[in-house]
Amino acid sequence: MRRLTVTLAISLSTCALLVASCGAPKSSEPAAPTVGTVPVATSTEGAELLIGVPCGLVPAYEACKPLFIAEHPGVTFVEDVRNIDPLTRAVCDGQLKLDIYLGLGERETRSVVDAGLCDGEPTSFLKQSLRLVVPTGNPLGISSIEDLAKDDVRTVAICTDELAIGQAAEKAMRAAGVWEALESSGRILRMPQPAQAKDLVFNGKADATFVFGACTDESWTEADPQRATTGKAEVVCTVPEEVHGGMNAQAVVLTTARDPELAREFVEFLLRPECQEAITEWGYDPIAPADSADSTEPTEDPA
Repeated sequence: MRRLTVTLAISLSTCALLVASCGAPKSSEPAAPTVGTVPVATSTEGAELLIGVPCGLVPAYEACKPLFIAEHPGVTFVEDVRNIDPLTRAVCDGQLKLDIYLGLGERETRSVVDAGLCDGEPTSFLKQSLRLVVPTGNPLGISSIEDLAKDDVRTVAICTDELAIGQAAEKAMRAAGVWEALESSGRILRMPQPAQAKDLVFNGKADATFVFGACTDESWTEADPQRATTGKAEVVCTVPEEVHGGMNAQAVVLTTARDPELAREFVEFLLRPECQEAITEWGYDPIAPADSADSTEPTEDPA
């Protein structure tokens, strides 16, 4: 597959540090615009956008950022890149004041909405798929979600229901009829971060987990080798969206935004065809136009 050439904020040398924390805010100097392509927007000269980016959305964000800078050459980006749970908590607790918050799914964004920190409605800008993965070699011969109920499956690691992927994984197992047996026998292990659940499978301490489909894409061996599953886990299946309820990553302009108009312009830019094409190069699915203004009203939580 052709890969889009982008400048990633995370170098291969720093990716190893992202297991515990994705890093501190960093400034991205504007790239020079291509002469003759678009008019230079002088009104954005010297403007700055401070954006909270969860680790799992860094490749998508970094693919879109230079496209925006090309049309707004005076804008400087400053990213605060963290794991999704501490990022969301820091925003909701008022410890982190941003212009824009990016959430891995509607569940995380709803926490920001409930805290009264959204200036306008959240915008869904990409779809996250859900995949079941097992350790390399698939030692237990798991071929479906239903196989998780086998007696030799000791531990299934999933995220807490405070995260979209945790809710989606539980829904998938309930739909497959294995949740009750696994939970009642103590074989469900809830983790606060997607990376931690994956690490348990990578290290042979869990027999299976559910991951975002993007991190199983080969492109992630370049973008974020620490979180990429290639060579460390095997994909068993992709869970149909109608089974897990769907997971849309969302962008939110916050009430703390210093330039709400510019922030909204970037959020709307994420829906442009060139951005939607760029994110697919990193294993994400594009958002349908009708879904971009999704409400953060929760789908029915698992019973």
